[in-house]
Amino acid sequence: MGKLMDIYKSKKEKNPDKIYMFKGGVFYYFLDEDALYISDKYKFKLTDFGETVKCGFPIKAIEKYLHIFANEHIELVSEEENKIQDKIINTIKGLDLNEITPKDAYVILNNLKELINE
Repeated sequence: MGKLMDIYKSKKEKNPDKIYMFKGGVFYYFLDEDALYISDKYKFKLTDFGETVKCGFPIKAIEKYLHIFANEHIELVSEEENKIQDKIINTIKGLDLNEITPKDAYVILNNLKELINE
């Protein structure tokens, strides 16, 4: 859950006016402040999400909700973006800073940069 909140917070810092929608399993959902807004405006049920809240709807209802949300500034956070974030986090977690050489660090950083820019 922390990974999604990190993505959400990063996106909100860059563009706080957008509402970010995530796909998870068979649901699309909103987190934190976006969930509070969507829940209040469209009467979605809030559920706990770690230290915050989420709300959402089943994937099969996407056409209905795209019509309802037509005037909102919603951006779907792609599953691919989530996978890239996972790769970056796992790469960094796997580093032993006491054993890495400057050359290896440069190669790793360059690979991460290429992954981000794909």
